[in-house]
Amino acid sequence: RRGRSWCAPPGRSILMSVVLRPPTNLGDVAWLTALGAVAVAEVVESTGLPPASVRIKWPNDVYVLGRKIAGVLAERRPGVALGIGLNVNLRSEEFPDELRAAATSLQIETGLPHDRSELARNLIRALDRHYRHALDAGPAAFNEPWRTRLGPLGNLVRLHTPTGMAAGRLIDADLRDGVWIEAVDGTRRHLALSQILGLDAEPLDDPV
Repeated sequence: RRGRSWCAPPGRSILMSVVLRPPTNLGDVAWLTALGAVAVAEVVESTGLPPASVRIKWPNDVYVLGRKIAGVLAERRPGVALGIGLNVNLRSEEFPDELRAAATSLQIETGLPHDRSELARNLIRALDRHYRHALDAGPAAFNEPWRTRLGPLGNLVRLHTPTGMAAGRLIDADLRDGVWIEAVDGTRRHLALSQILGLDAEPLDDPV
């Protein structure tokens, strides 16, 4: 995504694609990406990691204690292809030097190797459960699990949009209604999810 690649030595990760065929009114890749991120976060937490340590970084990454453990990417095809990469049994020395401080794996975080087949089954079950629920009740059905795991919530962010950059404090986020940011002068701005191409949650000197 955006010219970046995913590094995964053979036999160490889960690299999978799931094809979903949502109805036209639910075909927005933004909420499907969020669905994938929530499912991955739940599976990561199920290995014994404290839920407070697992966070979703907008729009498509899952982090543990500030280091990336998984990425999710939804692409429109005939239907929607939901691609997921989850670092499972990588050791620190198996990451390239430039990624070692920024990436992690389940084995690094828990100190134990994990059965990739079992994790993949659990991940598919989580995806299926959330997807079926969303088809019945709409994307808002898993809005709260997504929102409570959203790392940048309450922090200063910079949003990339088709018309330029928007910056401020991320004060709320909703899968139906989009996000709200607050500038230093107290004014608030609303953006739909479809308007957000990317989000950087880095300290900003002068949000406007």
